[in-house]
Amino acid sequence: VVKTAKLYYARDVTSDPLFVSGGQISGSEICAPVLVDGDVVGIMNIEADQKEAFSPEVVARIELLCAIAGSLMNMGVAQEQLKAVEAQVRGLQDAATAAEARFETLAGTLDDLVLILDSDNRIASASSAWGGALKDAAGKDFDVFLDEASTRTWERAGAKGGAVSLTLRLGKKSVAATGRVT
Repeated sequence: VVKTAKLYYARDVTSDPLFVSGGQISGSEICAPVLVDGDVVGIMNIEADQKEAFSPEVVARIELLCAIAGSLMNMGVAQEQLKAVEAQVRGLQDAATAAEARFETLAGTLDDLVLILDSDNRIASASSAWGGALKDAAGKDFDVFLDEASTRTWERAGAKGGAVSLTLRLGKKSVAATGRVT
């Protein structure tokens, strides 16, 4: 049963070559696998004193019972995995919150504007330098703050990294800025 992952019904254990006695000398026995993701994780063993004691309906019910047991075990494993993933997400959220707080503290001590952009080129965080001109820019596309020439410069810098000189549009004002793309 462990090798085949299939139910085995010994209708008469006295004449069954696969039967290994555990003290029983006559009767019948069913061994049914409990499967989780196709792997045998347990075996239900049912013995009876009489030969051919289990009807096809009883055999089918035993198979169903083992399938249900395997499903319940699988659900338990999935729930434990979900809890572990949720704990990891909470840990990452806490780390992101702490990193943002450290960024705010550090950026607040600088006279220079510091921007953090996400992978979609949106402003994730901005320091309060320049009178907080970009403080409310979180979530906006960085490109909307660039003139046409700076947009091209920014795109080239994004591809290869390095120092950049850009012109930022802040309302009706334009401000020259330098920075580094990493």
